[in-house]
Amino acid sequence: MAVLFTIEFLFGFWMFFILYWLVAPLPKVQNGLLLLGGYYFVYHISAYSLLILLSWSLCVWLLVKLAQKRKCGSAATALLVLLMLGYFIAFKYWMPLADWLRGVLESLNASWPLPVVEILLPLGLSFYLFNSLSLVRSVAKREIAPPDLLSVLLYVSFIPTLVAGPVNRAVDLMPQIRAARRHVLDLKTAFCLIALALIKLFLLSTWLCDTLVNPVFNQPAEHSGWETVIGVYGWAWNIYLNFSGYTNLVTGLGMLLGYRLPKNFAHPYAAASLQAFWHRWHISLSNFIRDYIYFPLGGSRKGMSRTQINVLLAMVISGLWHGAGVNFMLWGAIHGVGLIIYNLWRAWRPRPLPETLARLLTFHYVCLAWIFFRAESVEDAWVLLHNIQSCSLLTLTSAQMWSIAAFILLVVFYPRLVNLRLRAVEMVSVIRWYAIPFIIVPVLTFAFFFAPSGVPGFIYANF
Repeated sequence: MAVLFTIEFLFGFWMFFILYWLVAPLPKVQNGLLLLGGYYFVYHISAYSLLILLSWSLCVWLLVKLAQKRKCGSAATALLVLLMLGYFIAFKYWMPLADWLRGVLESLNASWPLPVVEILLPLGLSFYLFNSLSLVRSVAKREIAPPDLLSVLLYVSFIPTLVAGPVNRAVDLMPQIRAARRHVLDLKTAFCLIALALIKLFLLSTWLCDTLVNPVFNQPAEHSGWETVIGVYGWAWNIYLNFSGYTNLVTGLGMLLGYRLPKNFAHPYAAASLQAFWHRWHISLSNFIRDYIYFPLGGSRKGMSRTQINVLLAMVISGLWHGAGVNFMLWGAIHGVGLIIYNLWRAWRPRPLPETLARLLTFHYVCLAWIFFRAESVEDAWVLLHNIQSCSLLTLTSAQMWSIAAFILLVVFYPRLVNLRLRAVEMVSVIRWYAIPFIIVPVLTFAFFFAPSGVPGFIYANF
């Protein structure tokens, strides 16, 4: 996804931005430009991805038409769910499933030729599949008026959120697509979000990835226990800065185009419990899992024991959404078990822990799960855990001690840093718009000067 940071893309976006607002009195023309711009962007990445996107968009349009009919809403939703499973299996899970089946057959000394086909994951597949479910269900439940073809196509392929979310809700995005008039939303905030995104992505996330994370996770057996601990801490902040940075970027771009996107992060490492963490991390996906998986399973309506089973199933499915590997399933299961432990603790011992201790425990539990998320395989994850288990104070160097202390203090004082950031936002809000460049340009110059070379990729574009 480095294409987002090339000179060609920035120049192209600027030209598109001017044309987009020249036709502002005609919102349908704006929508057509946004749709064609999105299709061109996807085609520039991969013609294959565009073909899959177009085929899916046609399916969604037909199911939206079906959902408009009385007594057909449930059937349309069920058909869409089946199609989603088919697309996931075909494009995301086929190769892992085929490898697993071959292993099972070999262990049984059986032979059944399975086609060896390398299927690439289309750009943005997971996100536009989830977006589509919200659209068809909202039409079926009469939450929104039946949209026209252009609105459906634009909703499915809404380019600001296509690559890595957030997951859109039809009740929020569709009225903006069908608005009679739109305008730039809070220009100062939009530019500040884009500048913050570039700092997170180019400077902070990239430095952590290159310096601390990749060396450890790419060759886990070659590193000591303390190096592994530092690498895991680095990955926890790397993925947050990368993903939240991308969210800041697309939120700012969306505001420039007249669209307000859903909030996707709320300082998750300030959470004092695992439940609070999931209220703050990837909020749009968390809400989707809650509404479309946890609640249909029964939620908390069928007793304490059934509630915990539903929590575990929802989190395992969330892990499988990220990838077909066993490591992703374990990542989801670890979070599910953690949520169950928290629920039991709260039921049996309502007295809360001191906030700082609770935040540190939550952060470290999340880091434990991140090991399985980032590791190339389950075997690598066990190596990393073995490295950590072998830590000894006798082997701790002064440099490692200061690095670990810095990460721990960052978690301890993180709420205060959040307050400082919020105060900075308030200060920027009262500055005249023409003075913003005199603040942003020096900050970005500093960030790019000290940033590692190369263009950062978006981690969640792989899911």
